[in-house]
Amino acid sequence: MNKTELIAIVHNLVAIDHPEVSKKAVAATIETLSEVILATVSGGGEVVLPNVAKVALKSRDARVGRNPRTGEAVQIPAKRVLKFTAAKALKDAVAQQDQAQEKSL
Repeated sequence: MNKTELIAIVHNLVAIDHPEVSKKAVAATIETLSEVILATVSGGGEVVLPNVAKVALKSRDARVGRNPRTGEAVQIPAKRVLKFTAAKALKDAVAQQDQAQEKSL
């Protein structure tokens, strides 16, 4: 699903209860949400999207790795990486889909 499709789906769902909300307002809300997530996570915080996931920064220590071609030891510097943890509700939904597919085979 791309951004345009997401905006259309959210707009259709919101329009059921609030027909006065425009696609432009939905697009602005999604853009603002993206900016808040970017600012929070890049600043070292974490964002919890209920029933979806938790996104946070994690520090990875410096370590020694190996060059796969030569086998030579290589120093890998410390860095910050994104950590995405799926919520239980998302994991359960995926598991249900897998079970439904297995039953249909």
